Amino acid sequence: MSPFRFHFYISNDNFYFMKSTAFFIFFISQFGFAQNEKTDAYQYVPPNQEAPSKLVLPKHVDKNCIKWNYSLLIRGVFLMNYEFKITDKLTGEAGLGLTYRDPVFEAFQLHPYAFRSSLATPPGNTVLKPCAEAGIRYYPGFFNDFNGVYLSPAISYRTCSFKDPLKSGLNGAFPYSYNAGYSLLDFQLKLGIQYRGFWRRGILTDIYAGLAWRYAMVNELVEVRNAPLYNASYQKYTSVVNYTVMLLGFKTGLPF
Repeated sequence: MSPFRFHFYISNDNFYFMKSTAFFIFFISQFGFAQNEKTDAYQYVPPNQEAPSKLVLPKHVDKNCIKWNYSLLIRGVFLMNYEFKITDKLTGEAGLGLTYRDPVFEAFQLHPYAFRSSLATPPGNTVLKPCAEAGIRYYPGFFNDFNGVYLSPAISYRTCSFKDPLKSGLNGAFPYSYNAGYSLLDFQLKLGIQYRGFWRRGILTDIYAGLAWRYAMVNELVEVRNAPLYNASYQKYTSVVNYTVMLLGFKTGLPF
């Protein structure tokens, strides 16, 4: 007796459909297993120490930060700063920017009448000049991702200059190659605090106060009356002023 034989015939369309379905089910199952898969993490514990109750994973620490000192806009300065980590307690900070003119310095530190002759009119004759500052920061505790209290000695240099004063419309003789203006050199000591997330998560806020010893050099045009007719003429004059400045400022930054 010959054995029974069964034959199944599957069309090509059904065969391809079944094969595609089986592959899809296999892919979904593997994706689900991958989603539930957990990665083992290990922490080395020296033989003479007890194992921690909770696994501590390494934390990412930013070591650089770009900041904008928007509080200097009232002094006619646009300044960007860059802070970078040096050690666990020290960072360096440098800044570059542009100056227009300092209305606070002109209002409170200059002789109103003498310097008025030096300023170009209209105000559009003011020349943009570069400015810079550099310093170090000491964090008494330790460097904690740009968070904490710091003490910072720094040096700042700003200069303001005006175009040829002949364009001011004043009468009299002017030195042709002389531009009025002033330069401010500050030796600063600041105490400040930085905190990430004060306004928005990831954005740094920097608040500082302090003192500075300022060396100010002023280039002026001084009016001179010549006898016997006492006609007015103007001569160039350079003066130096030293005084102490109180500092208060705010910065916002983006660590990375």
